[in-house]
Amino acid sequence: MTDESTPSPDPTATDAAGTQSPKSADDSSAQPKQPKADPGPGEQFEVRAGKRERLRSEGWDPYPVSVPVTTTIAAVREGYAHLEAGQETDDVVGVAGRVVFLRNTGRLCFVTLQDGAGTTLQAMLSAKALPAEGHTALAAFKADVDLGDHLFVHGRVISSRRGELSVMAEPVLREGAEAASAGDDDVEIPAWRIASKALRPLPKTWTNEAGEAVTPRRSSACAVVSSTCSPGPPPATWCAPAPPSCAPSARTSSAATTWSWRRPCCRSFTAGRPRARSSPT
Repeated sequence: MTDESTPSPDPTATDAAGTQSPKSADDSSAQPKQPKADPGPGEQFEVRAGKRERLRSEGWDPYPVSVPVTTTIAAVREGYAHLEAGQETDDVVGVAGRVVFLRNTGRLCFVTLQDGAGTTLQAMLSAKALPAEGHTALAAFKADVDLGDHLFVHGRVISSRRGELSVMAEPVLREGAEAASAGDDDVEIPAWRIASKALRPLPKTWTNEAGEAVTPRRSSACAVVSSTCSPGPPPATWCAPAPPSCAPSARTSSAATTWSWRRPCCRSFTAGRPRARSSPT
């Protein structure tokens, strides 16, 4: 009969040969694996969100219900493709698009707007034509506009000295007002305005060894920077649309390949051939 007062053997005790016995699997000293800390939305998100809140606090809506758009970027491209370098017109248009290029230094700023089909148009903003102060001044443009924002621009259609079709931003001021002393109350139609403030930066595009643009993994992000994200035969680099979120699996078949969608993602192709995907069982 074993004495109940006898202590249990120590699992880490050494035997006669001096070898330490291994610890039991359920040793309480083992530290559980800690989950990775959430990196958060990132610095860019915080900076852009701060700009949005500042605009709201100043009474300037970063997501207006409407902007006075009069035509499309594609229509301007088609109707004024004949302009030669340095030629200007008196035709005034109002266009809107996503900012995909931005140069906001000096007294003349350049911005490239892109529509949903990938057509681009340059806009030029000069300190001489814009109000001296307020939310549509050149200083406000430099402080508030970021890559990825949706921007409205109103002005004359011209061709730059280098032959780039552009819109020279010009506001419509109230009678008797001058740009040199105008403020927000003197502007009837702004030369520019943020139509929708983007809180995340545009995704980066990479170039492979063949010189082809490699699109991001997410279809929603790919559609912003690539005009090839559309149904149809896949070109060298193609981003397929994501399936409905309510369906657990949606299949698209072709004579050569069958692949399965599990979650919204981006399919990259090289030399016109899709990467191999295993069919669901």
